[in-house]
Amino acid sequence: MEKNTLLIARVFLSLVFLVSGIRQILNYQVSVLSLGEQGVPLSGFVLMIGIAAQFLGGIFLILGYKTRTAAAGLIIFLVLANLIYHRDLTNLYNQLQVTKDMAIIGGLLYVYWFGAGEISVDARKKPAPIPRKKKKK
Repeated sequence: MEKNTLLIARVFLSLVFLVSGIRQILNYQVSVLSLGEQGVPLSGFVLMIGIAAQFLGGIFLILGYKTRTAAAGLIIFLVLANLIYHRDLTNLYNQLQVTKDMAIIGGLLYVYWFGAGEISVDARKKPAPIPRKKKKK
């Protein structure tokens, strides 16, 4: 059951990023304008990088491929997104978003620290342990 639980946890974490990326693609112009209003230069280019980071990070998490790198990248993405979008912590909506993202970062830290688990591409790529020779007495 533990094998499946780690996979399910990775899928749930990934959904946040995949759904957000899809939403940003479907509302691309609004997303570009929103970034521009936040003072982000080259907002269209920055948005494309953000969408790519969310999709690649989300897919890598689901597959368990380069999982620690994906988790670290998504943590960086969330920190930057909060610094850009949710700076005004007197706003209740921003407070909610920041605390939600902190919880997601907590989940990503678990993935980073413990890895993807047995049901993952990373687990299949691990080399077989080298047998140790017994010491002669």
